[in-house]
Amino acid sequence: MKLAILGGTKIDTMMGCHLFETQLSCQTSAFPVSHSPQEQTRFQTSSLEVKQNTILNLLFQAKEEGCQAVVVYCNSLSASLSFARLEKEVQLPIITPFAAYQKLKNRKIGILAANAQGAAGIEKEIIQHNPNATVYSMTNLDWVEAVEAKKSPEWILHYTGLLASIDFFEQVDVECILIGCTHFPYFLSVYQANTTLLCINPDDYLLEKIRTLSFKGEKGEKGERR
Repeated sequence: MKLAILGGTKIDTMMGCHLFETQLSCQTSAFPVSHSPQEQTRFQTSSLEVKQNTILNLLFQAKEEGCQAVVVYCNSLSASLSFARLEKEVQLPIITPFAAYQKLKNRKIGILAANAQGAAGIEKEIIQHNPNATVYSMTNLDWVEAVEAKKSPEWILHYTGLLASIDFFEQVDVECILIGCTHFPYFLSVYQANTTLLCINPDDYLLEKIRTLSFKGEKGEKGERR
């Protein structure tokens, strides 16, 4: 299966490409929206028309290149538009991390996100499907910039306030922490090693979703050949 990976910047887009190439042997094409985390945040807060036109151009380009599905490998970008509507317009399956959050049944949930756009979008998905949940969010674009600068996970944990987020989540007694930015698996193992709270990585959902799509596609092709 050929996937279009739509990311916020070149770095998270390439992380997404690497994930699906190594875990599922998919062919991928990279479609980063912005050059930097700051530029991506400005894009997410721009007008609806600007966002829709930019993303639609990339989606139609992906379709022309023969991509069979699109993965929006960016939480805050996923929150900025209705990709369900865009999916109908471009006639390609579009998968975002947000469906993973709809299944959570926990009562107290922590969110670790890049910016307020991503945190608000994730909170909306959780509350709409789990109205009794209480959500606690921490955001910091410095974490994203440190990943892009290739700082070590240990350095990010100790010098960007990331370790303090664990203290906060433990003090308010959340049941789990959502890793609500596709840059953050970069330091996830170090982060998880410093807390007993379960850290949920939506990459697992995205992989399973694409695995299912690929299987359905293979079955369809075999049926046509018969």
